[in-house]
Amino acid sequence: MDVLYLLRVLLRKKWIILSLTILAAAGTFLLMLKKKDLFESVAQYSTGFTAEKVKLTDGSSAVDIYTLDIKFNNVIETMKSPRVSGMLSYKLMLHDLENPKQAFTKLGEKASKNEALRGISKDTIINVLRNKVQSSELLSPSNVTEQKIIKYLEVYGYDYNSLNKLLVIRRVDRTDYLDIIFQSENPYLSAYVVNNLGAEFLNYYKNLNSQRNTESAENIQQVLAIQQRKVDSLTNELKIARISQGALDPVEQTKNAMETVKELQIALSTAQSDYNLQSRLYESYTERANVITGLLGNTGGQDPLSLFKKRDDLREQIAKSGTEDAELTKQLNAIEAQIRSQSGSTTSRTRLRDELTDVSAKAGEAKARMNASSATITQLNRLISSSKSLGDVSPKTQVEIDAIDRQLEIENNALKNIREKLNQAEGLIRDDPTANFRQTLVGEPDIKPVPKKKILTTGLAGISAFVIISLIFIMIEVFDNSIKTPSQFSKVIKLDLKGVLNKIDLKRNPVNELILNEADESRNDENILFKNNVRKLRHEIDKTGKQVFLITSTQENTGKTLVTQSLAFSFLLSNKKVLLIDLNFQNNMITKIFNCDHFVEDIFSEAPLEPEYQKTMMAASAGYDDQYLLEDVVLKTEIIPYNFEPKSISTSYDNLFVIGCRGGNHSPSEVISIRSINKLVNAAKRTFDYILIESSSLNNRSDSYELFQFAERVVTVFSASMTPTQSDFKSIESLKSLEEKNFGAVINQVEFDNINL
Repeated sequence: MDVLYLLRVLLRKKWIILSLTILAAAGTFLLMLKKKDLFESVAQYSTGFTAEKVKLTDGSSAVDIYTLDIKFNNVIETMKSPRVSGMLSYKLMLHDLENPKQAFTKLGEKASKNEALRGISKDTIINVLRNKVQSSELLSPSNVTEQKIIKYLEVYGYDYNSLNKLLVIRRVDRTDYLDIIFQSENPYLSAYVVNNLGAEFLNYYKNLNSQRNTESAENIQQVLAIQQRKVDSLTNELKIARISQGALDPVEQTKNAMETVKELQIALSTAQSDYNLQSRLYESYTERANVITGLLGNTGGQDPLSLFKKRDDLREQIAKSGTEDAELTKQLNAIEAQIRSQSGSTTSRTRLRDELTDVSAKAGEAKARMNASSATITQLNRLISSSKSLGDVSPKTQVEIDAIDRQLEIENNALKNIREKLNQAEGLIRDDPTANFRQTLVGEPDIKPVPKKKILTTGLAGISAFVIISLIFIMIEVFDNSIKTPSQFSKVIKLDLKGVLNKIDLKRNPVNELILNEADESRNDENILFKNNVRKLRHEIDKTGKQVFLITSTQENTGKTLVTQSLAFSFLLSNKKVLLIDLNFQNNMITKIFNCDHFVEDIFSEAPLEPEYQKTMMAASAGYDDQYLLEDVVLKTEIIPYNFEPKSISTSYDNLFVIGCRGGNHSPSEVISIRSINKLVNAAKRTFDYILIESSSLNNRSDSYELFQFAERVVTVFSASMTPTQSDFKSIESLKSLEEKNFGAVINQVEFDNINL
């Protein structure tokens, strides 16, 4: 599509585009005015990641950029994780509840009436959040109480989504630093968030990494113990095999076998002792693990609030009595001891969890050693039996010894690899990845709010709206397959373009007044252009030297009637005599416009002639070879064919005559015989300079196809707003088959600015 056309489209829509652009800019400006002031705080951390380098093949060292990016991304995502943000959220809520005068967020009147604030007491929220912070656990939506606390956090804006909306964590380009940026309506809140978020991240990351590496090292240790037992067993078996091979003297063989049995029995005794020891340890660790599990599962104690209430009641009773009551004092001491016990329950549960992890690991190791000892005992028993029978069995062959030797080598290599993995795992435990993290910039409360940049934001909003709206109009035009312009018509419709008529307002300017009346030529507007374009089309028709023109179209509502009227009135200006024949039965607009009283259906009706005309008609028929002369009718002679009057086809315009039709769902050949139509056209050619016949569209009806044979030229009218279809192209092929009869095409309703495109 032509760029010039798209620019003209935008120019035509300029007021819409400008209006929407101004509206968008004004709306943005008002929003920026109403936007609350935000205070920004920034904290910066040095990670130390760039200090870690890898050795290259040439011996030099360099930073692994790919690994470095992964590490930074891992840290950033961990900082944004619900666990880290959750702990920060709980601390913010605790700060506001425990220090209401110094609260970061003070609820407005509307927020204070929120139902979420009434379903739970502040003391309960404080106790629950303290426990969650100490145990590093998140609130569970499945718990009714904790679900209420989550809604409470949402009211204050301390929930995960609210915090992360204004939180930015990014790596400073090409450096070792991380920036933590937070904006809020309270400068002290912003500073608190950026400073504590880093601390929460370090705690969580250290615990997570330590736990992961410790579990990995313990698993490798168990595998190492089992592999060591395999190597020891194969070593003993190889030793016995070599002894067996070298003992050729039966006496020496028996002696060596007995010594071997003695050594194996000593080893068996040691293995059994080790098995018994590991079995006892395993049972002990298992019993301790069960006890700890029971302690962790037992909530014990009473509700802290009820204990506090009992303590206060006892103190009040003692104060009222005024004397030392031993029983009341004993009860008070018991209640206070129970409160102290439950105050440290959280710490005890944390210690119990750590102890449970340690005991479970030791139990697993004892189980592995016990299994290894059991395997060793079985192997030693087999070797002892084998050694006792050496005197009766031939020594092992070299092939068997070599097989044992190869297997022992494989197991030793596996043992070596496991030891290397264990060293790596233990190294990771000692190597804290956050050891080099340092806070190089502490977040401070901002004195001034962040600039709103109202002018810049408004300008960007206006520009964005302008571009988007312009693109929308352009895309509409790009995907609009209508003809639009003469150049587009030439690309799509392969017909000779004879005329282009621009779009006009027919309600303000009827076509008869527009063509027949004198216009102000100094004004180059749509009306003047339309009239001149009609003159050009008239000239093209006049050049053909033909009289009979059929005006048709491929689709309905393309403006055939407008083109027919315009040509007729234009011919009147050049003193031509014009006959309009309306054969568009589907839409007989010409008949309606000129208010015709005589119709083509009546011209050749079979009604009897009046007696006084029969003799004249017979003479005319004999003299003119059976053709009635339509010009005699127009010239008001006494020869009147059948029953139509001389004045029936005249109009209020000199030299313009119209034959209408009643309309209906039938074709011309069904109303008038082909021979009669031929007579009518031939007779009209003797009297009129031009005969313009309007017919129905080609796509849906056969009317125009029936009239092709009577027309000397066929004019096809297209609308600039129409979208060509497959039916249109089939009709165009029919027009091309007419060859020289095909006059060409006329585009109607072209936008004024698109005429020359």
